[in-house]
Amino acid sequence: KDDKNLVTGYDGKLKVGVLPVSMFASGHTYFVQRMHEKVGLDPYVVHATFQYSGTEGKRHRMREALLWEDAPEYYDPPAGLLAFAPDVPKTLLDNSQSVEGHFDLVNHQILQVRSALQVAQKLGR
Repeated sequence: KDDKNLVTGYDGKLKVGVLPVSMFASGHTYFVQRMHEKVGLDPYVVHATFQYSGTEGKRHRMREALLWEDAPEYYDPPAGLLAFAPDVPKTLLDNSQSVEGHFDLVNHQILQVRSALQVAQKLGR
């Protein structure tokens, strides 16, 4: 060892070290553990490790985290977009600690999403 956390290799021509996962994040440390939030740092790079749906799934996950740059037309489809604000009644939220109350809340939310998807489909969005 010649520097802290570095070793010399390849006949002294190369220094090798371990990169901190909070700054050089794998998909797991970024998306699941959210380590960057815990330590208050913006990572230098995020590696899209294994993700269901292959490349499309990785791209979607990066988009959700605002880490993927698309052309403006991706966000402005010809038919436009549909947005909706879900309704979460305080009574359902207050009673969501029990199993029955939890399912009442989830079912209420699923019905709203289903209705929004039906409207979007009918409008071709």
